[in-house]
Amino acid sequence: MINYFFSNKDDKNIAFHMQDSKKDVEKNRLCLSEKNGFQLENLKYMNQTHSANIHVVNANSQALQENCDALI
Repeated sequence: MINYFFSNKDDKNIAFHMQDSKKDVEKNRLCLSEKNGFQLENLKYMNQTHSANIHVVNANSQALQENCDALI
């Protein structure tokens, strides 16, 4: 099964590279996982670069994907 969702401003900041504290980002990610029904340890995410780079991920992929604009 493939689950997907889009976050929005109501989900608050979920990116560590922004200026929020790590504790706040972790709390926001936990709320997001509960809202969307997934285990936080299964989350794959990216540092979005506004490029044409797409990374294909699976259960064994690292959580953070660098230099991309989409995950499959």
